Amino acid sequence: MKLRLLLTIIIFGAEIAFAGRFDLPKENPQFSIQMPDNWEIGLNGDNVMARPANNSKVMISVFLVSGANDIEDAFAIATKEVSTTYRDVKIGKLSRQNQAGIDFFGGQGEGEKDGFELTLAVAAFTCDGKRFFGLAWARDEVGGDAITKDIDRALGSIQPFKETLKPPK
Repeated sequence: MKLRLLLTIIIFGAEIAFAGRFDLPKENPQFSIQMPDNWEIGLNGDNVMARPANNSKVMISVFLVSGANDIEDAFAIATKEVSTTYRDVKIGKLSRQNQAGIDFFGGQGEGEKDGFELTLAVAAFTCDGKRFFGLAWARDEVGGDAITKDIDRALGSIQPFKETLKPPK
């Protein structure tokens, strides 16, 4: 499994990191997300994916959505993108919400990966109504409350980008 992850990172030229705050997109950031401590993070351009080192069925992914005209369109594109990794994706009741001035549209449901049924959520979000991002997370039942709390903290950390002051040298 670790070899497969390493090969994926090498092939896609992604960077790998552990936890931390990510300001996206890299060029002219619009929002920030704080990924869970001790999770492996894969960066590929304006896309970030995080997962616990010991559980390949759990993940949080944030990615740029291209070609969307509105948030509902972005959700449909994001769901289609997630469906390339997960089979039989079914998202339940859709809803809108606003968190820290960022509009979200999506829902929670289920999907299957490698023969495992997972709880899966997909959403689209926008800070300005012009650029759209996808958000997906998946968890298994084995991860339990600790994984659920990590995911909730990461999702709750999404906020409009604010430049951080760098300490003087």
